[in-house]
Amino acid sequence: MRIIRSRFTSAHLIALLALFVALGGSAYAFHLGKNAVKTKNIKNGAVVESKLAGGAVSADKLAGGAVGASSLGQVVIRTTSTPMPDNTTKVAIATCNPGERLISGSGIVGSSNSPDIVLNGEYPSDAGGGGVDPSQSPTSWTVYANNYSGGDTGVSNVTARALCLK
Repeated sequence: MRIIRSRFTSAHLIALLALFVALGGSAYAFHLGKNAVKTKNIKNGAVVESKLAGGAVSADKLAGGAVGASSLGQVVIRTTSTPMPDNTTKVAIATCNPGERLISGSGIVGSSNSPDIVLNGEYPSDAGGGGVDPSQSPTSWTVYANNYSGGDTGVSNVTARALCLK
């Protein structure tokens, strides 16, 4: 007994006290049980996307009606099609309406009988089809295409589609 008392220091006492405090906190958290944190315990804006792990929130983990179309908005597709005569380069620009936000877009080229029509590029843009000011969000989807055919290709079009959040 004398050996234990002579080697027991104040540092040992503080470490032992810290161990009991840590175990006490874990025991208290365990005592609360599953689903102990409720909506009323969380301040508004306390849980943001950056604080959530990837895949932490999925549709099967949300209560029915927790997230609805009224809170997220509605996705609409804005489409523009431009005819493409032979040996031309054409641009089609699909633009979201004022108050809508561009989410994504796509471009397609079509012809009744020619493989010589090529989609050269597509990208988000401003309403005029130009580059986007870094301080602004894109409002349109721009599609460039070429018709390399020298003969009659029939009906040829380049089409741009913008997915917009209303």
